[in-house]
Amino acid sequence: MLLLVLGVVDMPSELAEPYAAGMYSQVIQRVDSLLVAPHGYTVDYIARLHLWKGFALIGLGEKAMARAEFTVARELDPTISLDPREVSPKIIEEFRAVGVTVDSSHVTSPSPVYLLLEDKRPRAAMQSLILPGWGQWRLGRKTKAVALGSLALATASGWIISGAQMDRARDDYLNAPIDKISIRYEDYNRLYKIHQAVGYGMIAVWTAGVIDILIGPAHEVRVYASPHEAGLSVPLPD
Repeated sequence: MLLLVLGVVDMPSELAEPYAAGMYSQVIQRVDSLLVAPHGYTVDYIARLHLWKGFALIGLGEKAMARAEFTVARELDPTISLDPREVSPKIIEEFRAVGVTVDSSHVTSPSPVYLLLEDKRPRAAMQSLILPGWGQWRLGRKTKAVALGSLALATASGWIISGAQMDRARDDYLNAPIDKISIRYEDYNRLYKIHQAVGYGMIAVWTAGVIDILIGPAHEVRVYASPHEAGLSVPLPD
């Protein structure tokens, strides 16, 4: 039987082959071994692992445990649906019944429990684009937030002040008598270069603030627990 989930990849061969051979316990063992350290997997892939484990549990007649796996799968990825042309009616029936309360007394090996937090980087990056350090403050990186905010304030102030001085020097140069044109041009040219350099520095601070957000940790926290072990993977702020 070809197992398909709408819109996602098929069951991988390492699970599909033993499943097709009726070796359901081997499928379950393989999924459990993959879920020991799930940090490197995407959320939707973890959801499918639980889904496929549920398929194998149905094969063993463990309907209550299968519903527990289907519940985890749907909580992780609510878009999951099964193709009735490819998946047996028995599996679909249990998959649709995940809202029914599962009797935990019959579940001897409960599924891991996950806590997923949103990736805050996109919004934080937009905030740092408006004001460097704002996004870092939102993510708890307060030292960087203060540093970037101070640099942004300093460079922006310097750019405004140097711009005003440059404009005055330009007016002086344009209105200078013939014997002072050379000196006033040198003053204007010097202030122009300073204004330009400060402007580049200001752009660099704004750019650094956004890049620092985007290359930082995703801030997606996954907590998983079982009767035998517990694990926590939390990207900490700088």
